[in-house]
Amino acid sequence: MTKGTIGTTGIGLAAMLVLASCGDKGGDDEKAPYGPPSRATRYVFDRKNTDGSAFAMTAAVTGDKVINGETFWNAVIAYPNNPDHKDDTVYVRFDDPLLVQFGGGQAFSSTIPIGDGDVPFISGELDAPIDIPLDPAVGEAQPLSITSAVEIGGVPMTATAEGAYTLVDDNATVDTVMGTVYGCRHFTGDVALASPSLPAELVNVTFNADIWYSDTVGLVAAVIHRAPFQDVVFGLRSTSDMGPAGSIQGVGVVDMSSPTFRLDTYDVNGQFDADKDKHAKMLLELRFVDETMAKSDVQPDATVQFGTVWGMYEFQLEEAPVSFFHPGESGKGFKYWIAYVDQAAKNEAINGIAYHITVSAGSSPVRATARILYSLYQP
Repeated sequence: MTKGTIGTTGIGLAAMLVLASCGDKGGDDEKAPYGPPSRATRYVFDRKNTDGSAFAMTAAVTGDKVINGETFWNAVIAYPNNPDHKDDTVYVRFDDPLLVQFGGGQAFSSTIPIGDGDVPFISGELDAPIDIPLDPAVGEAQPLSITSAVEIGGVPMTATAEGAYTLVDDNATVDTVMGTVYGCRHFTGDVALASPSLPAELVNVTFNADIWYSDTVGLVAAVIHRAPFQDVVFGLRSTSDMGPAGSIQGVGVVDMSSPTFRLDTYDVNGQFDADKDKHAKMLLELRFVDETMAKSDVQPDATVQFGTVWGMYEFQLEEAPVSFFHPGESGKGFKYWIAYVDQAAKNEAINGIAYHITVSAGSSPVRATARILYSLYQP
C-alpha cells in the first residue's frame, strides 16, 4: 500500500493540475499561441466568499522537494490578502505533459475546524508518487484509491481515500473573470476519507469537484463541494510565465479590481539583465472581456505603454479579426487589438536594462495578452 498524503482542503486534483504541462512558449516566434504552462508559470485566481466577494489565491513553484530520493516541484498555493488562511503546498512532477505525478503536501483550512495556528489540516509525503493522467477516455471513470500515513490536525494516523475522476468533456467552456475560456478539459471527481482515527467532523464527508483545465493556460476554474463545509470556488484572473530568461509571456484581465497588467523582463531574475543593443520583440493583444463588446468595432480605451526603465516606444493599436495568442477563439466573431514593437535601446547609457509592456484599466474590462522575446546582456 502507498503511504502519504490523501488530500487537501478540497483543492485536491485541482491543485495537482495548477502547473500541469511544460513546454516551449513560442521559441523565436512572438506570434505563437499562448502557453503551455511550465515550471515558471505563476497564477492568480479569484476565490469566492459565500457573499459573492472574492479574494486572491496564487500558485507558483518556489523550489524543489526531494521525497525518498525523487525530486518534485514545490508548488505553493498562497492567499496574500487573506491572513486567516496559511499557504498550502503541493509536491508535483510533470515528466510527461499529460501526466501529473503527485508526491504529497500540506494544507490548511480556515473553514474546516481541524488544525490550529501553525498546524495543517492535513499533511504527509508519499513513498511513491500517484499518477493522474490528464487525457483519459471521455466518460470513463478513473478510480482513485490511496492508503496513506498522514497527520490530520497534527494527529498521526493511517487513512484511506476512495473515489474516482472522469473527463466528461474535452472541449468545454467555462466562465471566469477573464471571460469565457474555450477548449477546456472538464473533469468531475469525488473522494471520501476513512480511518478509525478520522475526526468526527470528517466522517461521512465526500469531496465532489468540477475542474476545468486548459492545455494552454493550465487550471482555469474549479467548484469543490465538501458539505457541510463551505464550497471552494475559484476562477483564473491572470497567469504569467517568466522563464526561461529571454522568452516571457502573460495574460490577465485589466479592470477596476486589477487596474494594471505588466509584463517586465526585470521580474524574471529581479535584475536589469536584458541587452539594450539587441532588439526585443514585444507583442500585445487586447480583447474586451464582454463578448458583445468584443464583437464590436469599439477600440479599448485602456492605456498602453511599451518601454524600458528610461524611455518609451511608439506603437499603433491595429484591429485584427483573429487572435495570435488564442486561436481556440477563431470563428466566434471577436475582434482583437494588436500592438507590436521590435526595438533595441542603444541610446541608453548603461547595459543591461529591462523591457516592459503595461496596460492600465479603461472604462471596460479588457483581457491583455503579451509576450516579450529578448536577449540577455553578457558583460
